[in-house]
Amino acid sequence: MLGHVYRNHDLIYIFIYSFHLPLFFIISGYFFNHDKYKSIKELLKSKLGGLILPYFFFYLATYLYWVLIESKFRSGAGGISLEWWRPLIGLFYGDNLNNFMGHNTPLWFIPTLISVEVFCYSLYKFKSILYRCICLGIITIAGYFFVSKGGFLLPWGISHALLALIFYFSGRYIRNIHDFSLKQKLIAFVLMLVFYLAVMFRHIPDVDMFVMRFENPGLFILYAFYTSVLVLLLCDLFSLLFTNSKVVAATTFFGINSLIVLCIHDPVKRMIIYIYSKGVMIPIAEVRDSIFHSLAITFILMILLLPIIFVYNRTLKPWFSGLIRR
Repeated sequence: MLGHVYRNHDLIYIFIYSFHLPLFFIISGYFFNHDKYKSIKELLKSKLGGLILPYFFFYLATYLYWVLIESKFRSGAGGISLEWWRPLIGLFYGDNLNNFMGHNTPLWFIPTLISVEVFCYSLYKFKSILYRCICLGIITIAGYFFVSKGGFLLPWGISHALLALIFYFSGRYIRNIHDFSLKQKLIAFVLMLVFYLAVMFRHIPDVDMFVMRFENPGLFILYAFYTSVLVLLLCDLFSLLFTNSKVVAATTFFGINSLIVLCIHDPVKRMIIYIYSKGVMIPIAEVRDSIFHSLAITFILMILLLPIIFVYNRTLKPWFSGLIRR
């Protein structure tokens, strides 16, 4: 959320965007279990209530909000230069590179995640790890050259899925770090952090996986894996050392409800930024260039998401589950 608020292209911004999307896919892959599904059809059916129906609902709901309300208060359709019909294409395209999903950009992650899971499930049809790795390498290379270099974009987020698969697939193996003892985790974290601050922090790759901008794709993949493991170790240590901490409870709460945060935070964020800017009497551009104001807006955003999360869990979530059971 901070990355979506803060827009000053400095070291903080570059740091966030250099690894956060790979980390999201690694964490998603961490929980993937291909043995649960007998077929791709069964896999997709399991995603109906948890991903697909929420995606369509929030996509259309935020689209109507953007068309009927937000566009009336600010010029350029809510500050977004977007024709009314473009998001209707984006609903099935799942890609914002052609400005299809500007009314709620983060939603691109859901169709991409579903496509990645289908790819990953297909890879596990190969019994040999070697064959899986060979196919994974071919898909990653194809994704870089045909999508990033050639600009050939596919529907339902498949373009990004080709590039994200390597991170999602690795999540199942990276989760083995959680089997380490507290002492092992602490030693590994300290050594990795020292190396990171001494060497890697000076060479953060200025990339953005979403817009598929890679000056050095090899460095990006290496950096993303390294930093993601470092972050996961930090989270593990934090939760182990502060078991009863309210901060851990709060972050766990938002982690459990990350779907609703993903689906709704962007339009709410725009509203908060607009009101906040009027309140402090500072132009929106200056507000978003300030890390102080961006952190304040992010905190306000988290607070305002709480009642939305509560309503979703009490009403929409059971409703989606009920539709699937019928």
